[in-house]
Amino acid sequence: MKKTASKILSFLMVLTVLSSAFCFNLSALDVVLKPSDSVVIIPPKDPPSGKVVTITYECCENCSYKKTFTYTEGKEIKAEVRGGCLDGKNAFVCWVDEKGNRYYGGDTLPFESVTLKAEKIPLLLSGDEVLSFSNSDEYYHTEEFDGYYMNEADYKAMQRNITRVFGFGTFPTTGLLVALSTYKNWEWVGSCYGMSSLAFLQHYGVIDVLEPEKGVDSLSDLTNSADVASKINYYQWSAAGSFLCENFALKKGTQLYSRQIEKLYETVSEGNVVLFTFYSGDIFVSSGHTVLLVGAYTEDDGTRVLISYDPNNPEDYQSGKFEQRFYIDPECTYIKKVYNAEQWAYLYVNAFNWTDDYRHFEPFNMDCKGSASQWYSHFAKQLIKNAGLFLESLLKK
Repeated sequence: MKKTASKILSFLMVLTVLSSAFCFNLSALDVVLKPSDSVVIIPPKDPPSGKVVTITYECCENCSYKKTFTYTEGKEIKAEVRGGCLDGKNAFVCWVDEKGNRYYGGDTLPFESVTLKAEKIPLLLSGDEVLSFSNSDEYYHTEEFDGYYMNEADYKAMQRNITRVFGFGTFPTTGLLVALSTYKNWEWVGSCYGMSSLAFLQHYGVIDVLEPEKGVDSLSDLTNSADVASKINYYQWSAAGSFLCENFALKKGTQLYSRQIEKLYETVSEGNVVLFTFYSGDIFVSSGHTVLLVGAYTEDDGTRVLISYDPNNPEDYQSGKFEQRFYIDPECTYIKKVYNAEQWAYLYVNAFNWTDDYRHFEPFNMDCKGSASQWYSHFAKQLIKNAGLFLESLLKK
């Protein structure tokens, strides 16, 4: 019985490593092009003949951002999709007029002169706390290193951690060490889990990859050197252990899926950064992508919005635009990612896994000082937690 359980655990962990390496190109997936479900259309008033109005957009009190547009009779006025100063810490939500009416990007405005001010929310990570280079071939195929490169020190650290956590000579340890030995030869298809994990763990003080003496005062100062790539790929591989300690929603349209969405939004709203991996198809079978969820707000119609740092598009975060967002319908029946705000293009998430708890990474820290028993404790707690949510979802049917 023990051997059978051990083989199953080993299979899951190796499968996890293989699946965590994959990162998809959103532009290649089937998408839905339609107006945002969150938009509320306010019919324009019939303007009197020759009427001219001005719409003024302003930001916060401490900045000089101001834009004024003039519109004449017959013109439909759409609220600016984005606006305000880009301070790198706060994300734009909507425009608010003097009466407290809120208008989201693309909403039709009444045909009357008005001053609109930007409403923003603070994010859990600043632009300095994420990597400035992207999860792309350009940065992972260089003359200095290639693909899933890991230097000797990091490679040996992972070997030691696998043996410490799963035991010397056990089936899980043997399987993982064999897979690890071939890691550098795998075809590189993405290191999004590693990049997101690095920012996640740096934020919570679990690791420290900064070197102030070399001018690296923040994560955004790091360049795509071989040493940095090694650390990223180390944590890409660490998914073999951390992945099994995460929360799961295996299929869109289930009660468990809806319950996990609620828990996901709740924890980000409470101020917790979330490591979020999502799939366009079935988990383990389809390709996935990992981001960090760093902000949350609810629109007037009940639509819940999650703002993310996406390693595929770091310039969005570095610029302060923060347009990589996920939308959840009021009933929590789906979560979708907006990847083209101008065309209202969405990707619907079919399955996902997530964690807001950095502690189950500690047994795999590069200093090899984490407690092995801590991983088993987290694994057992997560099994009980996921089982509880599954039973709860069954009772709600």
